[in-house]
Amino acid sequence: MASGEIVFFGTPALCLPFLEELSRFYSISLIITQPDRPAGRQLKLTAPAVKKYAETHSIPCIQPDKLSGNRHLLREISALNPLIGITLSYGRLVPREIFSLPRFGTVNLHFSLLPELRGAAPVQRALEKGLAFTGLTVFALEEKLDSGPIWKQHKVAIDPAETTEDFMNRILPEAAVFLRSTIGEIIGGLLTNREQDHLVASQAPRLLKEEGRIDWSLPAPALYNKWRAFTPWPGLYFTSAGRQVRLLQVRSRTDRSGRPPGTVLSLDQEKLTVSCAAGTAMEIISLQPAGKKAMSAHAFSLGNPLPRILP
Repeated sequence: MASGEIVFFGTPALCLPFLEELSRFYSISLIITQPDRPAGRQLKLTAPAVKKYAETHSIPCIQPDKLSGNRHLLREISALNPLIGITLSYGRLVPREIFSLPRFGTVNLHFSLLPELRGAAPVQRALEKGLAFTGLTVFALEEKLDSGPIWKQHKVAIDPAETTEDFMNRILPEAAVFLRSTIGEIIGGLLTNREQDHLVASQAPRLLKEEGRIDWSLPAPALYNKWRAFTPWPGLYFTSAGRQVRLLQVRSRTDRSGRPPGTVLSLDQEKLTVSCAAGTAMEIISLQPAGKKAMSAHAFSLGNPLPRILP
């Protein structure tokens, strides 16, 4: 393998299967990742997962505070004369002066069928919408977010019971192979990229913590899709006695009681059933109060009397 083939921009553990797959076929000459950040209860300065990978595999790694106007970084990448740059969950926009340096430019892997679901949370927003399909897109980096020409796409089915965590665990190995094979086709001159249709673009903005708060006035299927989308973060939750209670296992069902949304319809050893909008109800099988272990809804109710209508 030749030196100077790939410059990789990435930060979290999600990148590791891709680095492993790429390393089997190419030389990764440089990894660029975010600076160390405080983490955990003691806010200990912690290196990103990608930096730890680089150290373990003796790959040069740098952590610039900024990219724009960084002459040292420009010189370092230029000296490598890389074939191609790859960005994946890096966490910052890469400026043109950087992404244009490799001979084949810089590409990004996005977890949607662009131009659908541009933004930071494409998988979560696909599940929240209840979509049956999403996909993978390798596209050429441009200055505007997720708007560059498309090199290749791959359609992926979504299981109607999958959470974001389930979906990502399933798709990552496939996505790593897809990215690696597409890189080979780009370098080999086997692909021609095409412009996105910007008129039909949709957005997938990053998740906010407050989005996980349950709105019982929504139909239960919509809440179920939010639970799928927001697992593992920020979760779907309600508040009881000032404490956040996260739902771990839920089901949606029909409800002909006509009771107002949020009404506790029933509670037994198996589940707590709460009315929702449009003749539906949510069955809560297990939950987790903040600072406590997971438990059944019934066990929670023994020490936490439930109001007639949940907030």
